[in-house]
Amino acid sequence: MLKGRPCEAPGCSNPRWGGGYCAHHQMLREDKALPTGLSVGKRQMRSFKGLRPKKRLNPMSSKQKAQVKEKKAVYELMKSIRKMVCTGCGRISDPELLQHSHIIPVSRWKEGEIIIENITYHCSDLANGCHSRWETHNPNHTKGMLDYDKNMKYISSVDVEYYHLLISKLPSNETL
Repeated sequence: MLKGRPCEAPGCSNPRWGGGYCAHHQMLREDKALPTGLSVGKRQMRSFKGLRPKKRLNPMSSKQKAQVKEKKAVYELMKSIRKMVCTGCGRISDPELLQHSHIIPVSRWKEGEIIIENITYHCSDLANGCHSRWETHNPNHTKGMLDYDKNMKYISSVDVEYYHLLISKLPSNETL
């Protein structure tokens, strides 16, 4: 027994699904046709309502623009007063391979995103780079880095709770 009214296509008794047609005939309509080379699977076909135009990205708000501008200014200041050297391993590498690394993550301390003392240079050699190691937030991975003690001292002076969280990840027989 069919639920709803049948498809309007001649000779089709499938239930309607949109625009008066069943899913199969909806796909065959010229005004709802897919562009050449684009295929649709059965699961997608059930919910196909024609291609919609891509939405434009929302422009940045004036507040966001100001934040980006401020962050760029801090990065330029860093570039002028600090050596372009990875503080984690001491390598002088191509500036393209150095990344700005936040000692206390921005996800934890948003204001720290533009505080120059909270930012350092770390190399970005894929998974083995100092930036990747520091971003694990695991002292077992970061303990061998040259700036580990300096960074932990900074963390303890700014965010004691985060410092203790990091310390708690160390094996019980190790201390700082």
